[in-house]
Amino acid sequence: SFISDFEDWKRRNGLEPTTRVFIISGAFPGIRQALLSRGWVENEDRSSPFFDFKYCIYLRDTGDHAELQDFQVVNFFARNCEVTSK
Repeated sequence: SFISDFEDWKRRNGLEPTTRVFIISGAFPGIRQALLSRGWVENEDRSSPFFDFKYCIYLRDTGDHAELQDFQVVNFFARNCEVTSK
C-alpha cells in the first residue's frame, strides 16, 4: 500500500514515521525556510509521490491528482503564478 511505501521511504531516509515531508517546485526560499524551521523535511525529488505537502505554481508540476492520498495537499490553483511570482 502507499502508506507502507511512504513509511519505508521515510525509514530509508532516516526519518521518524511522524516526520512531515514537503516538495517545492521552483525557487521559494521563504516557504522552504518556514517549513524547515517547523521541522518539516524536504524531498528534493520533485516527481516523487512521497510528500505531505507539495508547493508548485505550474499544473504540470502537480502530478496526477487521481493518485493523491487523502492526507496529501497540493497548493496549486489556476493562474497562481500571477500571484506568487514577479
